[in-house]
Parts: sequence; C-alpha cells; structure tokens
Amino acid sequence: MKQNKIYLIGIIMACYLFGCTQKKDEGNAFRILDYEKAQPIEYANLFDVQGVIIIPLETTEQSIISDNFIVKLMDGNVFVFDYHRGQVLRFNLEGKFLNSIGEQGKGPEELLNPSDFYIDPKNQTVEILCEPGSTIKKFSFQGEFRSKLSFDFPSHSFIKDSKDGYYFYRGVNSGYSEYRVTYVDASSKINELLMDPGNAPVGLVMDKQCFVENNGVVFLKEILFNQIVFLAQGRLIDGVKIHFGENDIRLDDLPNYPGMMAFFQQLDSDGFHSIKSFDVLDNHAFLSFQYQKASDDLKTHFMSLNLLTDEMISVSKNGDNELFRNLEFQMLLPDNKFLFAISSHNYHLLENTIPTNAFESFAIKEDDNPVLIVF
Repeated sequence: MKQNKIYLIGIIMACYLFGCTQKKDEGNAFRILDYEKAQPIEYANLFDVQGVIIIPLETTEQSIISDNFIVKLMDGNVFVFDYHRGQVLRFNLEGKFLNSIGEQGKGPEELLNPSDFYIDPKNQTVEILCEPGSTIKKFSFQGEFRSKLSFDFPSHSFIKDSKDGYYFYRGVNSGYSEYRVTYVDASSKINELLMDPGNAPVGLVMDKQCFVENNGVVFLKEILFNQIVFLAQGRLIDGVKIHFGENDIRLDDLPNYPGMMAFFQQLDSDGFHSIKSFDVLDNHAFLSFQYQKASDDLKTHFMSLNLLTDEMISVSKNGDNELFRNLEFQMLLPDNKFLFAISSHNYHLLENTIPTNAFESFAIKEDDNPVLIVF
C-alpha cells in the first residue's frame, strides 16, 4: 500500500517539475459521467469465482519480476513488461518462463530508459518504446532484434493502430510542444494537433501504459483527470470523464498552494480518486480506480462502462473486499473473462476467499513471482 502511495506522489511531483501549466478546460466536449449514478454489483455477480484459472509465473534467476509491471496475453504467450528491469519477459500459458526480450543499455540493440511496449500480432514482434526521443525497437517473440524507428519528440507511452500509424503520449505540456498526443502515420507524417490544453489542462508523465486499441479505435487514459479519450485516424473523436463530486482532483486550485507537495498533501487529506488501469473490449470498458486518503488504506474498486449507453456498473464502491483490494487488473479477455495479477505474499487471500481445488497443485512462496488469475 505504501508503495502505491509513493507512486502517486511521484506522478504529481513529476507533473510539477516538468512544467505542467494551468489552463482552463475550454471547449471540452467530453461526456461527464457521475460516478454516484453507477449501479452497484457484488463481485460474485460479475466475476466467475468458481471457474477461476490460476497461472503462477515461474520464478528463476532470469525471470524475477518486480512489483511494477503490466501483463498482456497474445497468441498463447504471456508478456510481462517489468518497469524496473526495463525489459519484457515471455511465459507460456502455464506460466513457464520462455525468454526475455530486450535489455537495458546504450547499445544499438539495447534499451535506454524503456517506458512502454506493444505486441504486434501481425508481424509477431514486440515493440518497446525507449529513449532518445521516441525510439521504438522491435524484437521477435524469441528476443531477436529486428529493427528500430526514431523520432525527435519525447514521449512515455505509445500504441500502433490498425493502419500502422503510431500514437505517442507525452503527458505534459512541455517546452517541445503544448500538444501532448502526437500521431505518426504509416508514411511518417507527423500530426500534433491532438489533445491541446483546451481538452486537458494538465498532463502527467509517470503513468503506466496509457493506450489500448479496440475495433479500430484507440483509447487514452489520463489518470488524474479520470478521463478516457477516443482517437481514430489521427484525430480526437470523443471522450468521457468520470466525475467523483467532492473527491475530484481540482487542478485549478494548484496556484493557491506554495508548491506541488502542499497541494498533494491537501488532496491526500481530503481524499481523491484516480484511474489506475483500464481496458476496452467491444463496446465495454473496465476500469480500476484507486481511492486515497491520508487517514485510510488505499482502496481499489472497479467499474464496467458501456461506451454506447454510458451505463456504469460499480463493483464494490467501498473497496472493502480484501482480496479484490489487492488484485491488479491487467486486461479484458473474450467470453467476459478478466485477467488480474496478485503478489505472491497476498496469494493466501485467494485461497481463503474462493472455494476451488485449483490451488492444490501450486506451492506459492512469498518471494515468488506474481500469480495471474483469470475470472
């Protein structure tokens, strides 16, 4: 819990240090959704807790995963991007470690400060975003270096769309440009007329994977605004913003404080919500929210959102289930399945909460790699 709180402090401090500016949200056409109107539902009515699938990721000297990672499943492979290691680890669906992809360093085939990754199913490659500027290095699933692309502008998250163009997110109105999303089409033409300050007044620079793609539309999350932006063909086409009432983060108040830390301390005292992770499949988005208040433990709760009707279903608004409070949402899977991860030292919560014989063949130690769970 303390580690997550430090992570949020880092996000806000980085926003301040890297030159976030305060501008009014003029002309914002995003749909505003009131979280209080979300229909509550119990965990057991959304997740198939009886049909749970357990995938313990093998722990070896070459495959140790830190507590800062994201997971993607593709073509029978489990890809884990470890932010501390700065590389991708590949496992099979039984959790057996297969190989690593990329390695930190300054060499032509190495990764300098990698920050995001994308799996290209068509070309069977893993693309990793790193420095300088926005450099994409491409590797085979087996870890062999293939090629690279380089652009001068900075970014920390990216995705490839169905037209082989790339969206890049800077997350901050920097000295490079006041625009925070850059689109590069397949012919390398650059379009920066996206996400100007009128649509999002302040950006962030330290968030995990910000983009997902579904049915030709790219979705971008901005966590402290609690908004999801819809992008297609290099243009902003729509967006939704989740409103939490008195627990919204009011960035317009920032100039009233002597510094970012004082502003954060006030937020922490009052309590605030932020998007932690999300995914989109067909017409539905699934979001993991984090509620933080100085006097309480961090609380995680989930929401299902119909992107056509704006219907919201909230899973445990109070975040009072200890198991689900410690789950890390990773991605949506077909057939209404959800992929989560849980740390090995919290694995006992799964055994204590969900009645299943799936645990009998696994002996999970506290220092082992995270365990993947499919509901």
